[in-house]
Amino acid sequence: KPRFEVDDSGAKLKNPNGKNLSEVLDHPTLFKNYPELADVKVARTIKDGYGQYDPSTNTIDINPNLSPDQAKGTILHELQHNIQDIEGFASGGNTKNFGKLLSDKESVELDNLGKKADENFDGLSFQEQERLNELVAKNDPNNAYRRLAGEAESRAVEARMNMPMS
Repeated sequence: KPRFEVDDSGAKLKNPNGKNLSEVLDHPTLFKNYPELADVKVARTIKDGYGQYDPSTNTIDINPNLSPDQAKGTILHELQHNIQDIEGFASGGNTKNFGKLLSDKESVELDNLGKKADENFDGLSFQEQERLNELVAKNDPNNAYRRLAGEAESRAVEARMNMPMS
């Protein structure tokens, strides 16, 4: 499916207390391309993290303690997940999506290397240190979350929010 990018550089927060997106965000180009987004509900109840999009309730929930710039970035990030759903693109997720990240063999290897490192880290070979770092990183749900295609795309939207396309 062809992709196109909407210029977010002109997007502005209107009413930080609005109940739906069209009350909260001034972004005519976005609403022209995706009119259904105007009805997305906006809540301010999340305390852990910046925000989340819940497709089952069509709601973006943002942390009420964010600065206006953080709130705008978070809304655009979460909106990208909504657009991913609409377009059938790769979606995002959260760290709770990841259960077991290592195979049984890798888990045993991590345990063994961890015990060896606890006893004498300097006794690990360079290859063992590299492998330990690799297994620890692979076992981290935050790393797995950041590698999701939908999350990478949403972070790019957030990073470019103030960059004009022309």
